Amino acid sequence: MKLYITTGTEHQVIQNIQAGNLDLGIVTESIEDGPAEKDIRYERLYTEQYDFVVSEKHTLAKRKTLEWSNLKDVPIILLSRESRIRRQIEARFEEANVIPNVTMELENEEAVETMINISSGAGFLAKRRIDNSRLIGLSVGDKPITVNVAAVYRNSYTPRSIREFLRICNHSLYGQGCLGTPDDPDLKQ
Repeated sequence: MKLYITTGTEHQVIQNIQAGNLDLGIVTESIEDGPAEKDIRYERLYTEQYDFVVSEKHTLAKRKTLEWSNLKDVPIILLSRESRIRRQIEARFEEANVIPNVTMELENEEAVETMINISSGAGFLAKRRIDNSRLIGLSVGDKPITVNVAAVYRNSYTPRSIREFLRICNHSLYGQGCLGTPDDPDLKQ
């Protein structure tokens, strides 16, 4: 079995699966929107929370919570406009009537994390990434930003290697408490 790993936005990954260039992808799926593609199967792996993040040197580092209006003039590093999490973040700013001061747009969380550390900047990252870094995570507003993380693959055919990979992922995530129990009815699709 060959394993080829690539990164990209949800849209790019799904396009590659639809074109037959990839067999499997791991993407975020908006909890509000749900899956949009009819020929793609989503298998939820876990739910991820995103928080506002600053470096230890940032002026907001001593705060615990913020309102969206507090971010009006803060230079922010975000993921690409094509990403679902970026669209959710922008929707929250819009709901609060705040125009974000986006100073940098990057393709993946690793790059966002690195730039926040280097520039003493601010942005949004997955809570699990914050917990494993020296960055400071802050809640914004009263409604957390969450996405489902899902494995995606074509509906038409699922190779045995993909099914086995997903079985291992699910088994591992159950053990970490990410998915509840193997009998959870929400996980049987």
